[in-house]
Amino acid sequence: MIKLYEKQSYLRECEAVVTDCFTKDGSLYVRLDRTILFPEEGGQYADLGELVYGDNNLVRVLGGELTDKSGSDIIYRVDKEVPLGEVRCILDWDLRYERMQNHSGEHVLTGTIHNEFGYDNVGFHLSDDGPVTLDMNGVLTWEEVMEMERKANEIIYNNLPITDSYPASGELANMSYRSKIEIEGQVRLITIGDKDNPVDVCACCAPHVKTTGEIGIIKVISMVNWKGGVRISMLAGRRALRYINDRFDIIRNVTERLTTSFDNAPEIIDGYKKEIGESKVLINKAYVSLAEAVCKFSDKPFIFFDSDCPLSAMKNILSALINITDGYAGVFVGEDGSYRYMIGSKYKDSRIVASLLKEKLDARGGGKIDSIQGQVAACKDDIEKVLAGL
Repeated sequence: MIKLYEKQSYLRECEAVVTDCFTKDGSLYVRLDRTILFPEEGGQYADLGELVYGDNNLVRVLGGELTDKSGSDIIYRVDKEVPLGEVRCILDWDLRYERMQNHSGEHVLTGTIHNEFGYDNVGFHLSDDGPVTLDMNGVLTWEEVMEMERKANEIIYNNLPITDSYPASGELANMSYRSKIEIEGQVRLITIGDKDNPVDVCACCAPHVKTTGEIGIIKVISMVNWKGGVRISMLAGRRALRYINDRFDIIRNVTERLTTSFDNAPEIIDGYKKEIGESKVLINKAYVSLAEAVCKFSDKPFIFFDSDCPLSAMKNILSALINITDGYAGVFVGEDGSYRYMIGSKYKDSRIVASLLKEKLDARGGGKIDSIQGQVAACKDDIEKVLAGL
């Protein structure tokens, strides 16, 4: 099979011959004598496309996979049977180009990190639904990653060439290049920059853009510690632009609701957060005072609220109730027929109440000896009848 995508990554259509059509695991597959469709390999999904034969008969290509480690045989999953013979192979170009931008962008960023810190890229995944993830085998701070992002984008601005090569084994032994895995057979190298003084050289099987300028932009989205190193999430090109525009729209929407400018938004939000925090404290105190007042005029240690009492207030009310009774105490919040509850005791095992509520009212929940919490779908009268037996 001739892999046209290796040397002609911008080829969108080609003539090919279907040499085999067969069923495997309930799906239809074909083999081609030549292909522009990259299979799933090296952390990147397979290209999608179409095969057209005869009088404009169209077959969708749904995926592609290697059948052996050498990569010499590729099979493509299709949505219907294809007769043996000539076809026109058509690539889903927009999807391919975005993947090329992101894969080339990943090379630029990981190469920059490698040159600066000596870390290797030991894992890579190019998702179409989420960010590109790359795993580096060394620890970085967020500030260091941001500096690497800046330097990687400088490489993009310089519009350096991106080329591939297939050095002989003797030549390869004397070359310095990055590789995530041991490679059997012919090694394909992707070089960024001047071949005599490259920015990066990395073994790779995937299609890439011709120059770094085509990557457009690299944007790091997040970073987490990962297996002794870090996992970096990033986007490049069109996908990065869409991501940035979406987030910009969110920020713009927030500032419009706050009736302020971008620069003033953080300070205003901090002020609202402080006010909300202070309000929560007052609300909690009010609920506790209300619960204590109700207890003075009632011999029942269980309080029912039909308002949406917050969880923090429920905890404070329960603490107050427990302090004024030797038995069980509790607070129920909700509408008649559906309640959230918290129940506890200083001296008794609260799990007994959890078991009783589950047995009698099919309640859900649990906890420890001193307190339990959960939900129960029952009316107030039925709940009180069960609790009256404690």
